[in-house]
Amino acid sequence: MKSLIKLSLALLLATHSLADDSDHINFENSDTLHGTFKGITSSGKIIWLNSNAENNIAFLTKNVRKIVINDGKLTHPFTHTSYVTLTNNDTIPGDITAINSKTVTLKTDYAGVINIAKNKIKSINFTPHGYNIFYRGPFSAEGWKVNDFDVNGYRADDPFDSSPQKTKPKKDKKKTQSWEFNSFSWINKSFPGSIIYQKDLPEVYRFTYSSYSSSSHPYIVLCADGIPPKLKPKKDDKQVYRNTSDLLTSKLGRCLIIRPNITSANLTFFDYSDTGKAKTTNIENTLTHSGSYRTSISGKINFDLRVDRPNNTILFYSGDNLVAKWDISTISDKLKGNKFGFATIYRQRKASTVTDFVVSSWNGIVDPAITLENDDRDITLLNNGTDRFSGNVLKTQNGKLEIKGPYADLAIPLDQISTIHFAKKHLVKLPERAANDVTVRFYGTGRLTGTLSRAKDGGLILDSVALGKLPLKQEFITSIEFVDMEYAYELN
Repeated sequence: MKSLIKLSLALLLATHSLADDSDHINFENSDTLHGTFKGITSSGKIIWLNSNAENNIAFLTKNVRKIVINDGKLTHPFTHTSYVTLTNNDTIPGDITAINSKTVTLKTDYAGVINIAKNKIKSINFTPHGYNIFYRGPFSAEGWKVNDFDVNGYRADDPFDSSPQKTKPKKDKKKTQSWEFNSFSWINKSFPGSIIYQKDLPEVYRFTYSSYSSSSHPYIVLCADGIPPKLKPKKDDKQVYRNTSDLLTSKLGRCLIIRPNITSANLTFFDYSDTGKAKTTNIENTLTHSGSYRTSISGKINFDLRVDRPNNTILFYSGDNLVAKWDISTISDKLKGNKFGFATIYRQRKASTVTDFVVSSWNGIVDPAITLENDDRDITLLNNGTDRFSGNVLKTQNGKLEIKGPYADLAIPLDQISTIHFAKKHLVKLPERAANDVTVRFYGTGRLTGTLSRAKDGGLILDSVALGKLPLKQEFITSIEFVDMEYAYELN
């Protein structure tokens, strides 16, 4: 099959550009093909049309990693913002129109009215904190800027290492690009450089991504303003930087750089004086239990970064573990930029890859699972983020949620409620994602897992363990994943 895919790619790329094809299919062998997703055959094969092919192409799903619709961009916005989360972590967007002792009813844009057994629902989000997705990808190189760092123009020391540099780098005979976009990933080809997303992030956000490396993982660039210091031009019009810090500020301006690791992380503020000389400030990690950043960090890691500029807080997770917490109040007045990206400072032995980016809003709660879950009582959190009530959620009636509390019965207006977390003892654990399941995602919040099949009208049907068979409207779908990628999309 791999040879067939490569042959199809070669034939399609031979004479024409694929620029007009906005859907992408990504295979397990990392090949990527542009085109138009036309649906599923009755035998379960993917139907694919490319503008350079006369006929449709059929692919076996077992060889496919994921399909991205319309470059992952929003085509049809939902009319609803609420959602429910099932015990298997499926997230079902829709207007919550009714709650009773047995079921929760949602009205959805993409699948009509859905009734869900209450004991299969872990939580309900009326005004969700994690609704906004600021960026998801990378599905293309659009919006990103690559900066190659000329190692022949500066002393290639490590700004995080105080030991002196003993040797100068050898000159390259051939210029090499530092970063390359390929198959929904940015790959650093072991050459110093940066990739910076050109749109500003908000003041509060969460950023998750995956990093693959056999040596060291690329650094994270935060709060970059892209304004270089004003330096006097050299006579030969060639800038020679005194050290790596000077080069970084000349390319990125003032910024924060995180050096990620499996057990900890380092945060450094890069600044410069009025004369253009770079200055660095190391920000202390206030978590005392984190390990040394010198520990081996090879392999694949899922990283999670949470930034709250107004409260001067940055949290960093390696896998599911919080490994670093920084207070940036001492330098916050100097941070004027809101751009992010990645950088490699010195040469690596092998290439590194970063992929599966999700930048979303963050509610400021470090671990809501611990603060809002209870074995015996339903927990209702109000929109103010502080007030919460426990008891037994009964039903919705006349625009209010009725709760039987331990001391009094309550009726809370629905527009004042943020979330409901149901008592764990009443929940039924749904099966985990099966090997032949797919994950359907919507722009913003929304995840459905199940088996995909062809409807009579040629559309898509998703057969969910929790919800049964749902006819899906394809215009609301942004991606279909044939492998488990849940780690990148959690929006707690």
